[in-house]
Amino acid sequence: MKRFLIVMSVVFALAYAEEKEIQTENKEGKEEQKSSEIIKEQTKDGQKSGQFVFGVMLGAHTLKVDNEYYKDFRDIDGIDNSRLSFGFSQGAKIGYDFIFMPRHRLKLYADYLAGYFGGVKGGSTIQTGALNLDYQFNLTSLVGFFVGANAGISFLNTRELGAQNAFIIGGNAGVSLSLLSWLELEFRLRVMSDTFADRIAPSVDSVGMMVGATRQSVEFGDLMNFSVGLNFRF
Repeated sequence: MKRFLIVMSVVFALAYAEEKEIQTENKEGKEEQKSSEIIKEQTKDGQKSGQFVFGVMLGAHTLKVDNEYYKDFRDIDGIDNSRLSFGFSQGAKIGYDFIFMPRHRLKLYADYLAGYFGGVKGGSTIQTGALNLDYQFNLTSLVGFFVGANAGISFLNTRELGAQNAFIIGGNAGVSLSLLSWLELEFRLRVMSDTFADRIAPSVDSVGMMVGATRQSVEFGDLMNFSVGLNFRF
């Protein structure tokens, strides 16, 4: 009986040692497989140079109207009749995002933006086509911040003062949220400096009449747009 107990003890000890060795080997195998998958994924991301992007956007546009008054071709000083108008805007964009590091992107895209102002000089529209270059830093896999520059042409059409176009240049800033691998929600603020020319109004408004003006000029400017958009990546 004593010999039997000794033999059984030795068998259990050997079985326990063998089981521990198998568990250790399995653990090392899983860790090696996980490490291999991580390296494979990193290599895949490193080889990915970028993505094509198509987006649509809705938002608000601003347009400043500055009125100047004259009497017999002399400027009437001390009269401030400027107004910042707000209008509805919509647009679309297409471009390419260059991924040069996991958290860093260069976003090159062209976009079209249209703003509508019902109360500006009988109703006005402004349409802008621009080329943009933004730098984006992804703080996490969900949130990214970007800043950049834009340049293009704006077409302004007012019912009372006719149409004109101007060169624009400005800056972009915003936040992007990666909802899915192919879908992004974007919040963008754009500020634009324009070269619209002054226009002579066909008649003097009520403010000009009060100061005895015989002529009135109108200047447009201070373009700014805030939009919320969806970007589709492929």
